Amino acid sequence: MSKTLIEHLEAHLGTTAGGWGERDGIQVLRFPDQPEKGVDTYCTLGLSRSTLSMNGGRAVRQELLVSVLDSYDAMDVASFLLTFAEHVCAQGQALLRGDIV
Repeated sequence: MSKTLIEHLEAHLGTTAGGWGERDGIQVLRFPDQPEKGVDTYCTLGLSRSTLSMNGGRAVRQELLVSVLDSYDAMDVASFLLTFAEHVCAQGQALLRGDIV
């Protein structure tokens, strides 16, 4: 049986402590104290519904994941990640390892 993306995330990051948005079908989830105490991890949910182009005619699906100190305002981090995910989706280009964005 195949896991949903949320089940996969929660299996590796613990239970989500909230979510923001749904703009263009994309949300942001927060996982507190992951990967360690004092650090929160945020992940998009829904970006992977869109295929993104790569070199050589290949296409991939991606979600964005970022970890920040928990002293940063959660709403600001979620807003940034949601806006960035919308930008990536609108560009239609996959983010590649080593890309500076």
